[in-house]
Amino acid sequence: MNKHTNLTIVKRPKKTHRDRGTEIGSVLVILLACVVIGGGIYFVRQNLNGGKNTTQKVGDTITITPQKLDKTQLKALIDNTESINTETYTDESVNELKAAVEKGNTLLRGVPGQDAIEETYMEIVNAIQGLTKKDTQ
Repeated sequence: MNKHTNLTIVKRPKKTHRDRGTEIGSVLVILLACVVIGGGIYFVRQNLNGGKNTTQKVGDTITITPQKLDKTQLKALIDNTESINTETYTDESVNELKAAVEKGNTLLRGVPGQDAIEETYMEIVNAIQGLTKKDTQ
């Protein structure tokens, strides 16, 4: 049997230059979309990290920098200390907390610097963490 007598053999039409151009155009559109999406992710990541490159290598030391505190955050912490039931804690630890809170209130009445706000905030946090329960024996 040869190709002239076998009816099941069908010749495929050759692809034209127009078909190949469409294929190449489709690939280029997909590639462009990937570049645009990747660039968008890069810029969003930059904005979330304050413009710093966050690429890290294995073994790098990671330093966590706390956000800057302001007077409103100090005031909120002082307000939260009012909800602490001080009767269950030792007088010494409660007095340390009261002293730190009073220092914070004094600071809020003035125009404190960033360092003073952060220092006082941490003193109050440490005083809260240092509250010692009374012995109930």
